[in-house]
Amino acid sequence: MAAGVTATGGAMYKQGDWILGFNQYLGVCSIFYTELWGILD
Repeated sequence: MAAGVTATGGAMYKQGDWILGFNQYLGVCSIFYTELWGILD
C-alpha cells in the first residue's frame, strides 16, 4: 500500500446546530491506518 500525508476529522450537528468539530494530523501512513484512527476516534 502506498503511504502519504494523512489527516482525519469530523463534525457533530444536532438539529442543524453545530456542536463540535475535530481534526487530527496522522503523519505519513497508509489509508488502512487512517481508517483505523477514524474508527478509534
